[in-house]
Formats: sequence, C-alpha cells, structure tokens
Amino acid sequence: MTARYSTPSVRPRRKSTNLIILVVSLAILIAVASPALARGRKPAGGGSATGSFKLVMVEDPNGNGLPNWNDAITFAVTSSAQYTFVDLRCYQNGAQVLYVSHQIPGSYFTTTYYLKGYYWVPGAADCNARLYSANSDMTNQVTLATMSVPVAA
Repeated sequence: MTARYSTPSVRPRRKSTNLIILVVSLAILIAVASPALARGRKPAGGGSATGSFKLVMVEDPNGNGLPNWNDAITFAVTSSAQYTFVDLRCYQNGAQVLYVSHQIPGSYFTTTYYLKGYYWVPGAADCNARLYSANSDMTNQVTLATMSVPVAA
C-alpha cells in the first residue's frame, strides 16, 4: 500500500482582506515617517518659531545714522519661521500715516521702508516695527519681536 499525503487546502485571500492590509500598512508607514520628515522644516506661522531683528539705515541724507523723515530703512532679520514678515506703522498726532509690510527675505519687491508717505506731513512720527511669522495664506500670525522706531523731522 502506498501512503497518500494530502496537502492542506489553502484558500486565496479575498480582495477586501488585501485592501485592509494595504491600508493598515500605509497608516503605519505614515505614522512612523511623518516625524522624521518634519525634522529640519521651519515652523510655519509660529509654533516654536523664534526671531529677532535690528534696524539698518539704507538712505540717510543728513548722515546722522538715525531715522528721519524722508530716510529709507530696512531690517536685518534672523528667524526660524518659514514665512517671516516685518510691518512698520507710523503715527503723527495719533493718526496712522504709514503702514508697510514686507516678507523677509523679499522675493518680488524691495524690503526697503521709505519714511514718508501721502498722509505723512513732513516731520517727526512715532513708528513701531513688528517681526512676525504667518502661514502662507497670512493666517495664524505670531509676533516674534517688536521695536519702537522714533522718526525725527
């Protein structure tokens, strides 16, 4: 008599089982890879973003090294944020006479701030600069630093 060996029956997997395994595998891969991919990216619009800035004279016709009406300034910025901006607001007698905001580094436009404007009567003004980060759509603004910029006549 010859011995007969029987092979166990193996049922093929159903397509739905394969899909579940694929989805679970992808979820695990994303969960493991996301923190590794995020390292090295700059925070967008705040979070743990940090920054500092200082005023730099661009045009100083009277050569005194201080901001005066009709001078031009910019800001030297250090920031860990992906999108960094500096806005400058100037007031005379409580009325806003200038508002300018530039993304740093400027990609399309200059980052020079001209200390004059249509509403600015030639003379002194009280100005405030704000360094902030924001998302690419300008939401979630987070102030990183501020600076008073007194402008003389």
